[in-house]
Amino acid sequence: MKKKIKLTPKRKELINNLSQTILKESKKVNGINKQLIEKLQKILDKVKP
Repeated sequence: MKKKIKLTPKRKELINNLSQTILKESKKVNGINKQLIEKLQKILDKVKP
């Protein structure tokens, strides 16, 4: 069973910032850092409730 994660304002801000960074990185035409995007996505998946 997955542990229920409380969505605090700080966690909400972190999720938002990660999402924006992933979006910005994936829009870059030259120099898309796929490893960075993958790592950020993994972190985002962990902190999202």
